[in-house]
Amino acid sequence: MSRNLPETRLCDVYQGEGRTYEMSAVQIIDEVVTKKAFDLTGATELTFTVRATAAAAANSIQKTLGSGVTITYAAGGLFEVVVDPADTTALSVLDYRFDVAVTTPALTRRVIAVGIFPVRDGVTDPPP
Repeated sequence: MSRNLPETRLCDVYQGEGRTYEMSAVQIIDEVVTKKAFDLTGATELTFTVRATAAAAANSIQKTLGSGVTITYAAGGLFEVVVDPADTTALSVLDYRFDVAVTTPALTRRVIAVGIFPVRDGVTDPPP
């Protein structure tokens, strides 16, 4: 469940800018928030989703394993997400919400990361 995950604030991205985020998956071991890497070995799905609010119906950005999401060290829970310039061009200036969900052979879908995806406007090179 995502309610006990620590919230992560990703680095700002400007409208029309791309960025690669190096991320880690954690699992909460107990109620004092002891964290342990979430082993991504054998993951069949790993999905990074950005929405304007947690309750928004439409995805603003979605990246999946093999299409913007790459596992870089499965046993250590490390992966990267590539956001392309085209993904951010039409976004409003806003602190969006994101989560990352994984599906493994031994587990149904589980949220492993949550937080803020901040989009800012450019000053030197504003979006078209």
